[in-house]
Amino acid sequence: MLEREADDLAVRIALGETQIVADTKKSLSSAGVNITALEEFASKKNDNSKRSNHVLLVKNLPYGSSEGDLANMFGKFGSLEKIILPPTKALALVCIRLYVYLICTT
Repeated sequence: MLEREADDLAVRIALGETQIVADTKKSLSSAGVNITALEEFASKKNDNSKRSNHVLLVKNLPYGSSEGDLANMFGKFGSLEKIILPPTKALALVCIRLYVYLICTT
């Protein structure tokens, strides 16, 4: 069994990453996200899943990111319905109604 106080740096990093994943899943679940469906879609186990046209999965965020930062970044593209940013800040879900821009070439 791996100990939390392990001397091996690789083991400590793996334990830390595992904790971040668990905390992120718990936070998303508390916000009403169906974690099982998200994992199935990510692993392509459920080919019948339809990709959302109004929920964006935002990854690789700087740790200092805030909901306000995400609102500023994505708000110019549509009406923001909800931003889910777990405390781990590993990822965020942005629910948005996108504006449709028509470009006339006539």
